Amino acid sequence: MTYKKYDPMIKKMIIETKNPNLFPEYNIPRSTALYWINQSKEISSNFVKSNEHDEFQNFKKEIFKLKVEKKLLQKILTKTLELSSFQSLLGIKEKEYIVKLIDEISSVLSIIESSKVIGITPSHYYRWRSEVYGCLRREEKT
Repeated sequence: MTYKKYDPMIKKMIIETKNPNLFPEYNIPRSTALYWINQSKEISSNFVKSNEHDEFQNFKKEIFKLKVEKKLLQKILTKTLELSSFQSLLGIKEKEYIVKLIDEISSVLSIIESSKVIGITPSHYYRWRSEVYGCLRREEKT
């Protein structure tokens, strides 16, 4: 009987996250993933290299800093977009730029999420999109 081999990085990620359902696309049997997780507990119970720990802490700091920066930029943009004079100043080029940016990242962030990030409502996006592209469907506008 032959056993299926999995990439060591996949195994490592499952062990680190302790999530046996982490990679559903690989159809890893739950019992196999749980075996890896349980076996890792026996071998090294909570042993973390100081270098990895420091790196993790640095990542946490960087993520926190990026979250703060994002929040600051969101508040500035939201305040700017709230000004009625600014809304009326937005021309078709500015709206087209915003619509294209949201469309570019729509594979990663939904339109609703993207709209919230930049501080507009999804209805603003759809209205601007219709102003920019008219009645064209999403596939036709590229």
